[in-house]
Amino acid sequence: MGEHVTVNEVGLRDGLQNQPRIVPVEGKLAMLDTLVTAGVRSFEATSFVSPKAVPQMADASELFGRLPSANGTNYEALVPNMKGYERAVAAGAKTISLILGATDTFNRKNINMSLAETVAVCVAVIERARHDDIKPRAYISCATACPL
Repeated sequence: MGEHVTVNEVGLRDGLQNQPRIVPVEGKLAMLDTLVTAGVRSFEATSFVSPKAVPQMADASELFGRLPSANGTNYEALVPNMKGYERAVAAGAKTISLILGATDTFNRKNINMSLAETVAVCVAVIERARHDDIKPRAYISCATACPL
C-alpha cells in the first residue's frame, strides 16, 4: 500500500444538504475558497439529486459550472442514479462519486431504493462513466453501523 492519503472534503455537499437555510452559490464558493486556501485539494462539491428531495442542492449545475480552475484540485459530483450522472456530466463533472449504504434500510431512507437496486444502479453508472471517460468513485456509507 502506498503512503498517500487523500482527504476528500464533503462539507459543501453533506455538510450543507440538511441545513434549513439555503446557502447561495456565492456562499458555497466562499467556503470552497477558504478550504482551498487551507490546503484542501479534493472535494465532493455538490450532489445531483432531485431538488425536491434536497433543496440545498438545487443549484448543483450552477455551482459546478462556477468552480475555479482545477489547478491540482479535484472536484467530484455525487450522483444517486443515471439521471443525476447525466446532469453532472452536462455540468462539466469529470469525476463522480456514488454512495452505497451498507444496509437496505439506509438505502431506502436515503435514496428510496433497496440495497439490491442501489448496487445495480451503481454498477450501471460506473459502466457508463468508464465508457464516457469519467472517473467514478464509489464508497460505502454506514460500513460499521447504520443510524437508521
